[in-house]
Amino acid sequence: MVVLGTPRAATDAEERQLALRALIDHVVAGRSAQVRMPNRKEDAATAVVALSLGEASAKVSTGPPTHEPADLAMEVWAGVVPLALTAGPPQPDPL
Repeated sequence: MVVLGTPRAATDAEERQLALRALIDHVVAGRSAQVRMPNRKEDAATAVVALSLGEASAKVSTGPPTHEPADLAMEVWAGVVPLALTAGPPQPDPL
């Protein structure tokens, strides 16, 4: 994915809180309602960046690659690299 835009520091407290809640809930749905938001010290140590999207594009495909006949003679690798995101076992806070 390619995203083009102009980033800016999010400094408004409400905007920061909305962004952090959205991030938390993206990882675990509904989690932001179960945890406290950052205190002043934690908030000051956290950068939040907003990006106004000027342009975005993504290339998505399924299955093996297709080739033009002329491409088959080229000595380059073509194929698929499968990617997966997996969660490990939960690790409790050591405290």
